[in-house]
Amino acid sequence: MPRVPPRPGIAAGTLTPEAERGVVARLMSLYREGWFPMFEEDTGVLEWVQPRERSIVPLGESEFRVSRSLRAAVRRGNLTLTTDEAFEDVMRACARPAKGREQTWINEDIVSWFVMLHRHGHAHSIEAWISDAAAPSGRRLVGGLYGLAMGAVFAGESMFSRPDLGGTDASKVC
Repeated sequence: MPRVPPRPGIAAGTLTPEAERGVVARLMSLYREGWFPMFEEDTGVLEWVQPRERSIVPLGESEFRVSRSLRAAVRRGNLTLTTDEAFEDVMRACARPAKGREQTWINEDIVSWFVMLHRHGHAHSIEAWISDAAAPSGRRLVGGLYGLAMGAVFAGESMFSRPDLGGTDASKVC
C-alpha cells in the first residue's frame, strides 16, 4: 500500500483555533483522496495507507438486505440508539483489545484527530445503550460505531459491541 507522511497535526488542545482548522482541512483532504491512518502497535508506527479497494455498502431498499438475526436484534428493543452523545467514548471502546483482536490500530493521535474532526462536524458516532440502574447515567454504552462524513458518503472507521454487558449485535444495530 502507498504511504504518505504521517502526522498532519499534533494533539488536540495544543493548537490555536486557526492551526486546528488547518489540521482538519488536511485530514479531510487526505480522506477524500482515499488515505486513512493506521497505527501498528507492534512497531509503534502510525502510517497513512491508501488501499486499492474499499468496501461500499449501498443503503437503498433494493440493494441492502438485513439478515434475520439483525432484524431480530432490532425487534428485541433493548437498545437505545443515540448519535454524537459519546463520540470519544465510542472511539476509545473501538480501540480496546477484544477477543480475536488483541491489538489496536487506533492510537492517541488518531483519537485526537477524530475528536477535532467531530468538533468541526465531520466525524460522527452512533451509540447503543442498555438501561442499567447501577450506571451513573442509568444506562450503559454497549456498542457503537464512529466514522467520517464526506458529502453523501459516511466512511465507517470502526465499531464495537459488548455482548458481555448485554450488547450482543449492538454494533451491527448501529
